[in-house]
Amino acid sequence: MKQITIWKAFKELFTASKTMFLLSYGFTLLQGLSRVLPVVTMQLLFDQISAFTQMGSHTGILWYLLAFAGARILCHVIDFAVNYLYETYNLLAGYGMKGNVNRKVYAAKGIEFEKTDFLEKVNKAYRGTKSIRKFIDTWMLILLLYFPEMIVILLYLYRANPYLPLVFILLLLPSAIALKLQEKEFSVQEENVANLQRKIDIYDKSAFGIRSIIETKIVGYERLLVGKAKKCIDDKADQEYRYQKKKNNLENVEKLMIDLGHIGIFGVLVWCTYGKMISIGVFAALVTSLDELFEMAEDILSVIAEGVSEELEKIRNYFRIIEDIRSEQMDSGKETKEQELSAISSIDFEQVSFRYPNASQNALENISFHIGRGEHIAIVGENGSGKSTMIKLLGGIYDCSDGCIKINQKDSRICSKASLYRKFTAVFQNFGKYAMTVDENIQLAEKNDADKLACVKNLKGLESIQELSGSSILSREFGGTDLSGGQWQRIAIARARYRDGEIYLLDEPTSAIDPNEEKRLYDLFRMITEGKTSVIVTHRMSAARLAEKIMVLKAGRLYGYGTHEELLSDCEEYRRLWSSQADIYVK
Repeated sequence: MKQITIWKAFKELFTASKTMFLLSYGFTLLQGLSRVLPVVTMQLLFDQISAFTQMGSHTGILWYLLAFAGARILCHVIDFAVNYLYETYNLLAGYGMKGNVNRKVYAAKGIEFEKTDFLEKVNKAYRGTKSIRKFIDTWMLILLLYFPEMIVILLYLYRANPYLPLVFILLLLPSAIALKLQEKEFSVQEENVANLQRKIDIYDKSAFGIRSIIETKIVGYERLLVGKAKKCIDDKADQEYRYQKKKNNLENVEKLMIDLGHIGIFGVLVWCTYGKMISIGVFAALVTSLDELFEMAEDILSVIAEGVSEELEKIRNYFRIIEDIRSEQMDSGKETKEQELSAISSIDFEQVSFRYPNASQNALENISFHIGRGEHIAIVGENGSGKSTMIKLLGGIYDCSDGCIKINQKDSRICSKASLYRKFTAVFQNFGKYAMTVDENIQLAEKNDADKLACVKNLKGLESIQELSGSSILSREFGGTDLSGGQWQRIAIARARYRDGEIYLLDEPTSAIDPNEEKRLYDLFRMITEGKTSVIVTHRMSAARLAEKIMVLKAGRLYGYGTHEELLSDCEEYRRLWSSQADIYVK
């Protein structure tokens, strides 16, 4: 598993930017080779100085001094180039890998976003993008930077005493054991902390987000949300403290062993120099490089013993979401080949049921109905009856748990999701309010078409949009302005008309509209959906009455489907809903 993960991480980093990969690590190799030069030139310099003190000849000292200084300067120049390339490559690689996660998340089925484990997996995958670079960079530093210098220093140690390299390696065993134990501890800690961090982010956004902070303060939710966030923060801090405490204890034992070994090797070098088994130059080169040698050895151990396991666990999480979604897409492709949708002439629900993840019962139960091209359908029912779930099934966001949804008499699951989505346009109750200009909020992902945009703005009922500058930023966060609920609603309606799909899905589209304007807006809906198929979810029975057919839902079941007159005659639930609002809407 280790080798597979390392290879996949290496490949992921290489494909993020091949040119920068080669440049970055090519200079890292030069950096490793250049660091050997100061060690060698220092030995030669000190041997020459030693010869001068013994024989009084200073021939060559200046040249060796210049060589040593030149080696140090060369190291600094190459270090500068490596640091510059590292930072540039780090940005490019991070951008590329986060883009991979974004694409996989976008390709996930809508129902996945109802699953807590999926959301946690996404959170950990984003954290893993940073870890891939750090983990592979450690490997490459060892192979290209530390390894050449370490080989030279070990050769010097062997020259001093053939047993010193072996003693050095044995002294590193405690580090290997300690780092392996750290890996085991962190794999458990990472799993728990990711979940807590996601909750902290949610509470923080709910309490202090720019769009929710006013409601939070006025209604008094702040204390509750902050309290929940604090509880998660305390739990996270407690887990991190316990992990860090164990880690520190292991590191202290490791450092003690390393320090004892360091002192022992230093003593052997003094003894060898005193006994004239090595020159003063070799002694100087080894003493100045000994700290660096142990540091390099610890870095090597951190990879061999998975000492960067804190990163390795995050990397595994990155590949889990990439490969899980890829596997789902491959399995789906094996079952059926996706088909492109032509114009939609009919939608049929055949004994459709749907259940949310971890729910104890179905949100929709055994639903069957037919929608023909050009029909205008209203869906009514009390809160929790399944109206919004029905819209998500109609739009292909969710797949049914049981039964079958057919489009043009074919199972919708064999249809390409991209071509299916392109057939729909929608106004949801919680529609997007984007920190962009008025025109951008209307056009969004559609092609810019000035004539089409002007036509949409001129529609009767959307005249107020014309009063707004098309270049006005709709966000106080970026120095612009914000709109009232009704104005934002009209932006959402204009957005739907600009997209202009074959089927309009309207989920409580007048929720932010003054009741006095409701009739005018529904007339606008009828106008923009003329010749289209439309499905509207509403609590307001006057809006439902304008539809050709009305679907009555209660507790996830279909209680009636027909015209207003038919349902008043045959459906008790519809009569009850209508009667509850009769005083308002019957004239």
